[in-house]
Amino acid sequence: MICTRKYEEYFTRYASKVYSYLVSVEAKKSFVDVYEEKYLERESEATKNKALIQGRITGQILAKKGAREFGEELDNQQEEQQQSRKDINTLFESDGSDELEDDETIIQTFRNRIFNFTYQYFKGDTSLHLIRELNKSKERFNPKTLGGYLDVVSYELISKDMDYNEKNALNTDSA
Repeated sequence: MICTRKYEEYFTRYASKVYSYLVSVEAKKSFVDVYEEKYLERESEATKNKALIQGRITGQILAKKGAREFGEELDNQQEEQQQSRKDINTLFESDGSDELEDDETIIQTFRNRIFNFTYQYFKGDTSLHLIRELNKSKERFNPKTLGGYLDVVSYELISKDMDYNEKNALNTDSA
């Protein structure tokens, strides 16, 4: 029993020292500091994980948007290529119906093509097809009035800005 009393005495002394330590200001401050440190570490880790997840989501969104824009651009390029092929095909297709037109129709066609080409030129949207049609109309056109001669002057002013290939490569009667 003496042993038990010694253990109880030691235990009581130990418990009182622990209690006095826990009640002291330094112990409280130490526990608070440790708690805040651990809390900040957890919050920092959680914020870091959220940022990584948000970065992945943002990256996926931007990748999808970029792929969509690339697809639209590719579609536009394909449409432009198809239009160019159509223009080239129509350059060399002729059904012969142009030769059957009367003088009044030829005059009106030439005048309309000059207007259309000038309009497209100032829009910056001329094509080889328009140039060929204009050259073709000019070859058939024979001015007889002041208006007709003014149309020819308009054609000459337009053709002044054309390069050699545009003026000559698309002539229908090159022989």
